[in-house]
Amino acid sequence: MSPVHIEDVANAFAAALMEDSTIGKTIELAGPETLGWDEMIRRVAEAAGTSQILLPDPLWIMRIGATLCDWLPFYPVTRDQLTMLAEGNTGTAAVLEGLIGRRARAFSTESLHYLRC
Repeated sequence: MSPVHIEDVANAFAAALMEDSTIGKTIELAGPETLGWDEMIRRVAEAAGTSQILLPDPLWIMRIGATLCDWLPFYPVTRDQLTMLAEGNTGTAAVLEGLIGRRARAFSTESLHYLRC
């Protein structure tokens, strides 16, 4: 995936509202890095000041669980989310950077400082 920092999303949204060229268009936002799910979780945990033990959960097992339980409001993942994860979510930061007028923030422990409690 190419995670996007929340402040960059907010800035891009505000900038798109001011640009006539964005009217009626879908704008794909992507951060400057391509990361795996495990690396994203590690960075979020580190930024939040917690540690996590990551256990592999094969996609086929997750699909069974989602098929049986995604109708429950507390179930953490839906079948649609799993489909999206399996297809991949990567892109380039060029569109985002063009909208916000600067380089996109990295999905790093430093830029995720607001997660620390």
